[in-house]
Amino acid sequence: MGNRIERLCRVRVLLTAAACCVAAVARADLGPENVVLVVNGDSLASRTAANHYIAARGLANVAVVTLHDLPDWEATDVGTFRDRILTPVLTGANDRGLAPQLDAIAYSTAIPTKIRLSEDLTAEVLGESPAPHKIFTPYGSLTGLTTLYEPVLQKRAAEYLAPNANAAFAGPERDAEGTVVAPATVGFRRALGFGADRKPTIGPGRRYLLSTVLGVTTGRGETLEEVVDRLRTAAAADGTRPAGAVIFCETKDVRSTTRQPQFAAAVAGIEAEAAARGLDVRAEIVTTALPRRERALVGLTAGLPGVKPMDWTIADVGFAPGAFADNLTSWGAVLSERAHGQVTAVDWLRFGAAASGGTVHEPYAVPFKFPSPFVHLHRLRGLTLAEAVLRSVSGPYQYLTVGDPLSNPYARRPIVTLGMPESSREEPLSGVVPITLGAADGEGNPVPLAGWELYVDGKRIAVLPPGQPFNWDTTDLPDGAHQFAAVAVAADPAQSRGRAVRGAFTRNAAERVILELAPGTTEATWGEPLSVPVVTRGDRHGRAAFFHGSDELAELPGSQFSASGPEVARQTTAWLDTRPLGLGPVTLRAEATPAGDDGEPGTPVRAAPLHLTIVPPPNRVATVAEEVELLDGPALRWADGEPVPLANGLPAGWLAKAGAPAEANFTLTAVVTATETGLHCLALKTNCGVTIAVDGEPAPAMMEPSEASAAAKAWRCVPVWLEPGRHTFVLTGRTPEKGPVLDVQWGRRGLQTATAERWQRVAQSDAD
Repeated sequence: MGNRIERLCRVRVLLTAAACCVAAVARADLGPENVVLVVNGDSLASRTAANHYIAARGLANVAVVTLHDLPDWEATDVGTFRDRILTPVLTGANDRGLAPQLDAIAYSTAIPTKIRLSEDLTAEVLGESPAPHKIFTPYGSLTGLTTLYEPVLQKRAAEYLAPNANAAFAGPERDAEGTVVAPATVGFRRALGFGADRKPTIGPGRRYLLSTVLGVTTGRGETLEEVVDRLRTAAAADGTRPAGAVIFCETKDVRSTTRQPQFAAAVAGIEAEAAARGLDVRAEIVTTALPRRERALVGLTAGLPGVKPMDWTIADVGFAPGAFADNLTSWGAVLSERAHGQVTAVDWLRFGAAASGGTVHEPYAVPFKFPSPFVHLHRLRGLTLAEAVLRSVSGPYQYLTVGDPLSNPYARRPIVTLGMPESSREEPLSGVVPITLGAADGEGNPVPLAGWELYVDGKRIAVLPPGQPFNWDTTDLPDGAHQFAAVAVAADPAQSRGRAVRGAFTRNAAERVILELAPGTTEATWGEPLSVPVVTRGDRHGRAAFFHGSDELAELPGSQFSASGPEVARQTTAWLDTRPLGLGPVTLRAEATPAGDDGEPGTPVRAAPLHLTIVPPPNRVATVAEEVELLDGPALRWADGEPVPLANGLPAGWLAKAGAPAEANFTLTAVVTATETGLHCLALKTNCGVTIAVDGEPAPAMMEPSEASAAAKAWRCVPVWLEPGRHTFVLTGRTPEKGPVLDVQWGRRGLQTATAERWQRVAQSDAD
């Protein structure tokens, strides 16, 4: 217990110290250098969404933190959230040197979005703090608790539950006559804290993190394709200044009346901002639950319990690229499989919004748990999605933000020119390299700057005032391929950021060790081994390995460099397992670590990255004819016994409740109907060593069983690609000596329990 508390305190101290050290950096508008992306490495959906987000936003390998063996993908308790999610992510950022530049944590899919808080609300933990009022229901969101990371790490529930927990909240202001007026818009940087007086400070004080989840593919969530398409569209909308309307729906429903006192000030602020910037955006208050005939909503604030797709179609409404839809209702982010009839964030995303949000449990109709109407004004003034939400929610512990944290359709980003000498593996850079920097607007006019930030391989190496020359010292870097990024920070209220990136090869070591990936395929099929030709040259022995993000995939077999000198090439082939990579655009990198004269590992040498696209295998054709009679529930057969119908399906814990014998072989057979073409996910939590066949062919899991998943303490993902129709699933396994577990979730749009209606059997199997 003591080690756990010490670890949590160490994370907070390191992050706070790093923030204070960079307090002089003027920055607001976010860039990929300020984001850490968290991935569930055991979920194909999480990996794939992350792959596409990395490609769309240009995140560096070092900014990706991969988690494994999460006990649940939908909901968890706050202790598990601290120990298995938040602490590893923050520790990873610290250990990689990212803390000084870290402002936001983006979660990919299949990471628990609902956090149970009961263990932080015991009398022992609360101490002298009174028990929370009933409106502070004991469930928090993944993104809200990440924003409030300091009190969460320290178990200060009274602080993170508070209505004013977020001192960075930019609430409504009042003029001399007491009229509500729009607040000022200020960008966010974690380096700036808030003192006891709730005023900004560069010294000790409360600090926050921006946070969103990219998508939700569990429970009643999205398809993977929906998440990927939305992320691409949001990135493409940045800086496009879309025309459209921000609509505030005013009704007599308490979900609407709660925020109505601020509607007029928000409309006035938006109209003034649009006029000042020449934007074709208007704001309007309507007296209907939904707007009517608005084809290009750039923002929506509503308050209604439910919207059916047909209602949306009849209203003749659509969203502009990059739009944010906010609706105050009780269960807007309650995305578990149990239907509750209320409109959710996923519904707004399906209607076309780029981002949305909601509370993960009953919030009561209190405004401080939801974005103020000024969230749309902050976005119009150039804040990213994550910044605008932070500035708009006073008590964010329950609010889940779904979308790209960097989404910024009204950004005013400078166009950056980055000058540096050309380089290649044959003609690398060495020593000190002069860098030239420039920034202009879209018409070529110079842009007033607050300063420059320079990054190498995703880590910040320098902060410069405008006009200061820079010489890049390459001698501190490993030899090989690198990425240099220059970020111009504009001297405007949002401190907008422009970015340019260049690849470079460096070589400074006396020993010439070269590692290169020979030209090969640029496309690979998921589940099939990938061969990568590798060439090594040098006069040192050593080790070489492949990496995806920050994860080591495999060690290069026979990775001994040629002892005949750097001009003699030695070629070998590495075989890589494509299953852990996910789908879509993937960047693989290889590093060689030559041994020094003392035999100890020396400085790594990096090959140029290998860019691939992982494509899905062919869809499986349905094998059960439509005229075959089906009954609800799968069939279970023990060894050579008769099949037993499972008329109640496969609820959690079903195998133990069924009186399963110890150390017995079994076969579970089901017919599953696919209504759509494409990826479906089978998730298993089992200690029975289960293998799966679909339509008579093996269905491999994404990962080999870990110690945790083999003990039924974590989920495994088995992706299958199906044509519409009826498909046969056969799960074969053997029960352990005691405590058998075979929990099954299944789905295309999210993940749900394998109910009797979803998993059926052929009628004749009852008699066979």
